[in-house]
Amino acid sequence: MSVLVTLTSAFNLPNRSPSLFQPFSNARTPTAPVPGIVSTSLGDVAVDVDNNTIKKLSAADGTVLWSASVANDAALAVDPVDLGVYMGYCSHSYGGSGTVYKYAADGTLVWTNSISVSGVCNFYYVSYAAVDTTSTNAGAVWTQSGCYGGVAKTSRDTGVQQWSVLTNDIGRASIDPVDGTIYDITNAGSNYNYDTLYIVSTDGTTVNSVTSCEGYTDLNPADGMLYRGGNTGSSGCGLILSQIDKSDPGSTNWNMDLSAYITSFDALAVQPWSGGSIYVASASSSRIVVVDPATQTVVRTFITTATPNNIAVNPINGNVYITDGSSHFVYAYSATGALVWTSPDLGGAAGSIAAPRTIAPTGRARPTPRPHPTPLPRP
Repeated sequence: MSVLVTLTSAFNLPNRSPSLFQPFSNARTPTAPVPGIVSTSLGDVAVDVDNNTIKKLSAADGTVLWSASVANDAALAVDPVDLGVYMGYCSHSYGGSGTVYKYAADGTLVWTNSISVSGVCNFYYVSYAAVDTTSTNAGAVWTQSGCYGGVAKTSRDTGVQQWSVLTNDIGRASIDPVDGTIYDITNAGSNYNYDTLYIVSTDGTTVNSVTSCEGYTDLNPADGMLYRGGNTGSSGCGLILSQIDKSDPGSTNWNMDLSAYITSFDALAVQPWSGGSIYVASASSSRIVVVDPATQTVVRTFITTATPNNIAVNPINGNVYITDGSSHFVYAYSATGALVWTSPDLGGAAGSIAAPRTIAPTGRARPTPRPHPTPLPRP
């Protein structure tokens, strides 16, 4: 078993990591939207458009339920309990705090608040968001990349910050619903070689780390399995998909080489039921690879209409949502690779995308909706 190492002030060394997110307008006051159609399905998906608008789309057919104008850094998450949407925007200045928002299921603004972390950058960027609804310290989890890094946790109800810890540049957090443990991997690249997987307790009091290649993570909330892969840079995990041994996070239970199927590994998501399939997205191959984790085999692959730079999974039926970051559309595919729907023109580049990361009410897949489905049950 590898030894978990407590972080020290060594992470206060000057950071020269490249800016991963370009600044936008410094206006932070969101436009108060007129209430839209209430999002009632656990499968409804949120999407960022042009880093200045958040839209919630219907899981059934991709129509827009509501839209809110607010500048953001593409941090986006959906609350699996109340179906609200979290997003964040940063100071884009050294030492400045970040601003975080929550919108209700009908698109009205619930709250706005600030987050901060020690270090010269503070929250120069608010890069990613995730949600913990089940632990003893439930809350929204915000992470930063591009100017050092950091983790901050805020209340789901008010946005008040609970705690924060300084890290190096990290990606989106994966959260274990059993105890709220946060897993996150550095992503600064080969110029820095941080090569670290952080393990943070739900209350922020314990921060441990182990050596890891740099890539993406996702955790299946039904069976607790943690997966890692992606990033073909010299510090990256490359085209290797791995299941991490959480009892010894420096080790893996298994590794799969996907080089026979894809030439890049750009996103990772998992169907949230026990033994759910893993989706690996390749932008250069414009392909989704579907992996069975029980047998460590590729079940199928399918070509996508748009380059799958960003993906999210419908927790009810396992459909995968795709955006490429430049076209104006979201695409929904079934687990078998059939195109279920294409959204209407969203009026700008569809970027980051999020659906609830949670166990569906039945805990298993449901049939893919037809063009005119009956309403899906409320969570």
